[in-house]
Amino acid sequence: MPKLSKVMAKAVSNAEITTGDFPLLDPGYYYVQLEGVEVFDGNFAPRWNATLTNLHKKDSLEKASGKQWFSMNVPPEGPAPANYVNGDKKWASFQSMSQGQLHQFFDAFGYSTDSDTDEMVGEWAVAKVTIEAMKSGPRQGEKTNRVKALSAVPDDFDPSELNEDGDDGTF
Repeated sequence: MPKLSKVMAKAVSNAEITTGDFPLLDPGYYYVQLEGVEVFDGNFAPRWNATLTNLHKKDSLEKASGKQWFSMNVPPEGPAPANYVNGDKKWASFQSMSQGQLHQFFDAFGYSTDSDTDEMVGEWAVAKVTIEAMKSGPRQGEKTNRVKALSAVPDDFDPSELNEDGDDGTF
């Protein structure tokens, strides 16, 4: 079994107990940089999770802590999967909404929809960040940030002008 050294045990016993939660970002617009996109299994379709880092408040250019994620459904072509029970009309609405969200993602980073997301890593966009209560799960009711939308950076955007001072939430 693992055991802390005497020096580390003393330091740990004197440390303030933390919850591990990061502070919420203020709602608003942030410049964000794409770190990568991961694919996950969703209920009815694969999900893409875009990791957004290097957050800076758009109005002040001040560095903000942590990372944010933008989740997108990638619905399969054709009819609804067998586990989808809400009917063809709602499936068509789900596909349309999901395709629009994917279009928004590619446009925000300045790429065509046939691009490989690996090509987009390191590119900048503007994220609209909100605060919402979690709707389900063991943390239901807790407040969390959510990226509601992405848009392109202004033509005169220069990342070298961003304020790099501040807590980026990394160790």
